[in-house]
Amino acid sequence: MKSKSGMQLDVESQRPRITIKSLSPSSHHSSSSLGDLVEKHQRTHFRYTIVATSRLCLAALVLVTSLLFYFRYPFRPSPHMQQQTAVQAASASHAIAGWHDRLQAFPGGREDFRPERKDLAVVQFRSTPVQPEGFTFALFAPNVVVDARGVVSTLSKEDWQGLVDVARRAVEDTPQTGEVGNQWRIKHERTSYPIDSLKVVVGKPKEVKEVSVYGFDGTHVELEKPVGEITALPTALKEVFELVGEARDGYRRGHEDVEIMERVKAVVPPAVDAANPKQAIPLILNLALGSTLSAISASSTALSSPATSLIFSFARGALFASLTLIVLGMRYTLTRTIPSSQSWLKVAAFPALWALAWAVITKTSPLGRLGSWTPLVGDEAYRWTRPFIGLAGADFVTAGWAEVGAAVAGMWIQGSAEEEDDEEVGRPTERQALNVEQGEGRYYGSTPPPQPTYNKPRPTRSNSTILTLTVLLFFLSLPSYHTSPLPLPTYSGSTTPLSVACVLPPHRSPNSPKTPLDLYIMETRAVAPRAKIVLWPEGAVSFRTTEERKQAIELVKNTTVGNKVWIGMSFEEPAGEGGHRGKLVRNGMALISPDPKVKEPIVFEYFKRNLVPIAESFSQLASSNDPPTSTIGLPAPPSLPKPETHTWPRDITLSTSICLDFTQPFPRLPSHPDLILAPARTWHPSVGLAMASLAAARGDELGASVLWCDGGSGAVGGVYGYGRGAGGLLVEEVGNGGRSWVATFGVPYE
Repeated sequence: MKSKSGMQLDVESQRPRITIKSLSPSSHHSSSSLGDLVEKHQRTHFRYTIVATSRLCLAALVLVTSLLFYFRYPFRPSPHMQQQTAVQAASASHAIAGWHDRLQAFPGGREDFRPERKDLAVVQFRSTPVQPEGFTFALFAPNVVVDARGVVSTLSKEDWQGLVDVARRAVEDTPQTGEVGNQWRIKHERTSYPIDSLKVVVGKPKEVKEVSVYGFDGTHVELEKPVGEITALPTALKEVFELVGEARDGYRRGHEDVEIMERVKAVVPPAVDAANPKQAIPLILNLALGSTLSAISASSTALSSPATSLIFSFARGALFASLTLIVLGMRYTLTRTIPSSQSWLKVAAFPALWALAWAVITKTSPLGRLGSWTPLVGDEAYRWTRPFIGLAGADFVTAGWAEVGAAVAGMWIQGSAEEEDDEEVGRPTERQALNVEQGEGRYYGSTPPPQPTYNKPRPTRSNSTILTLTVLLFFLSLPSYHTSPLPLPTYSGSTTPLSVACVLPPHRSPNSPKTPLDLYIMETRAVAPRAKIVLWPEGAVSFRTTEERKQAIELVKNTTVGNKVWIGMSFEEPAGEGGHRGKLVRNGMALISPDPKVKEPIVFEYFKRNLVPIAESFSQLASSNDPPTSTIGLPAPPSLPKPETHTWPRDITLSTSICLDFTQPFPRLPSHPDLILAPARTWHPSVGLAMASLAAARGDELGASVLWCDGGSGAVGGVYGYGRGAGGLLVEEVGNGGRSWVATFGVPYE
């Protein structure tokens, strides 16, 4: 990540090498005119980049707006056409009224009823605080109906087709309200009325359209708030919900055929069908656009071209949004197939699928977990789980609280269980009272008692399961109250004091005769008296030949021996392969020993495995080797009293990884590391903070501290990971480089 454009930097200069063809002797141009030419070229390139980016953003905005307008505002018929349709619907509904009294037995009985999604035509659910997923009825081709009691029957061809036609006209001709499920809300003096949701399969290819009504009772039609110029419930909706209401004749809660209802629910498509472009594309575009805008500052500078950076960021957001919709679709399918008696599995389905999905993404994505929707900051209550199950625990907890939050939001929207709808608590609804007076004998629920009763509703299995999940998530946070939020003590009988340093030399002026290697060695000598391990940031120096590398290692060795410190030298060098790969470089880190007796000063060497897409993947060669480990002996501190030096020197085990490597879990290491050397070079403070959080998570997983040395713009550095307290941070430096830092902390000692 040293250079966003992927340019190779040499030892003599950190500036990109620009070659300008020499001018002919006859031109006699001065050096000032040459500078003017370069400056003019740079201004022209900058203007071209700004114009191209502006055009691209404008085109993307127009495209997204057009697609959202198309999907959000479909064609609506004129008032005259709506009036004609209403007349046709009224005559049709009168013709099929009383259909429930004309039901016929299903051939073969309930055991032979095996519904399939391809045969589903219409389905209606009823949602209340006590029964969030209540069932009303369903129609299956060619003439099968399932009512609210779970009774499977058949209808005449005329009745069946009439119900389907009335339902289709209702969902196709009704304007969109802009609410979830195209919900129409009827005005009432109190809350907690049922929400009746009608889903109809229309068109070819088949598409599920939905319309829902809150508080439908057959008499009240005034809306809580107008939909455009509409202030009353459309006639088409009133008639279809009255007809469908017949399916609740004879219904008594607790006496329904649950098995049949579960079979029906299992074949109902989700409200958001990831396979349906008209439903999925607007959501994906919205989520991708929001993701891009939220990180536009960091995204626009990730690559050499802002346009390319924004396109890549939008594509990443669209990919994550698509995977999220797939997870939600899988969750919907599982919850429909799991029996109600196992409601615990329904609640745990989404957290488990979310954790599994991000485990797959982390393993397969070139960016690993970078950009994950699971926060890594503010999860201190569950950080103790990282050594056992890694970040999968954070994913599960995040999705678990999302499930609880969704349930609470649903209860808040519908009202509390104590304010349950009339039919569930034994009070006759206004429609039931009306039907009694008219002698119709048709009720939405069970036959009302002679006198109104006000029994408190019993909690359902779904609500109790949500409560159980909430209690579980709370208990998972309890171990955090028994862990200290402070870092391990630096000086104690159970810790080894260790001083480390991150070398960030001042910026090199263009006319300075000193090379980057000279600056890093000078800065290392300045901090060496206060540290035992010194780390250089990612890509600190660059070698063009093997000879340059040997000379640099010799200079660094002399520094280590003279100052008795271990130096983690980060560098870039040619990949050393023929053909196209011969032009590539590899990004590495070598730990140099201060022992003057060894012939080979390099303790271990490691090369970066995960390259930044586009910025590094085309100019660098990724390594396939796992991170190495090595044990070094620390001498006793000079200030330590002699009676306490009998346990010294003490051994600590070191390992390493470079920047983006921390977005993926560590492979199995040959030994447990105490400290992980982590050179990095990020391009924006938000990216630096995200990468530092990931480094802390990897340290927690391995039970190791992480020395994070970031040399990028707006760099964030420090010692993170295990033993660094609740915040996982010991030192934090934010700036544009040019300020080295030293930290002393305690490493566990047994």
